[in-house]
Amino acid sequence: MAWTDLRDLRFEDIEDRVQRYADHAYLRTLQVRPVVSRFHFEAARTILNAAGVPSTTAVPVLTAVLLVQAGLSMHDKIDRVDGVARQLHVLAGDYCSSWYYAILAGVGDEALLAALCDAVVRINEAKMTCYLAMPEIPSQQYMALQEIIQGALLMALAKHYLPDAGWLTHVQSLVRGYIVKRETAEHVTPRYFTLRQAHEWLSEARDRVLRLPASVRQQPFALYVAEYLGAIKSSLERESLAEGNR
Repeated sequence: MAWTDLRDLRFEDIEDRVQRYADHAYLRTLQVRPVVSRFHFEAARTILNAAGVPSTTAVPVLTAVLLVQAGLSMHDKIDRVDGVARQLHVLAGDYCSSWYYAILAGVGDEALLAALCDAVVRINEAKMTCYLAMPEIPSQQYMALQEIIQGALLMALAKHYLPDAGWLTHVQSLVRGYIVKRETAEHVTPRYFTLRQAHEWLSEARDRVLRLPASVRQQPFALYVAEYLGAIKSSLERESLAEGNR
């Protein structure tokens, strides 16, 4: 299927592509499958659409980015499984990464490949630093490392296609909001920062957007970020009230 407007591209379309690349009979039998991040899809699609990247390039780039993000996330699960399952999660993550390189080689943009490869290196370094510092890692350090882990690929895309500082600010704020949302969810334990810190970090993220020139704040990407952060702020306020009433 060809898309003339990336806004018409659905998460399910790219998720299906990623799963087909990652599909292997042995992995399928043992139900080892990557989980594709809807957040990274939405953010990466918005970056590519804002940059006016044609769908013939944007779709494979988006697929590659989500493949490697899913592959890196699979490596995070190895401590939760044992035996053959642990080995398969490592191999499945590497399998996703191999397709990521193959797809980007087909795109033929060497500068983009180099930028994304550098991002992968930084993500792995941040994960190792975070792992070695557990469980006594300071909240500020944890957030800084998570911003690299969750945002380095998106920042690489933005720097390549939208190098203006305003766009990078949008991506930084968006990633900060995603981390706050993910880390304050009830099922995420242990929690490495308090709700008060979450409020402060979310406010910082919103302020970064509000300090930009009005012409930049009114662009679709900025409006998307503001709406995303606003929804998280409302959710945090409800959770704060709930905890205060216990």
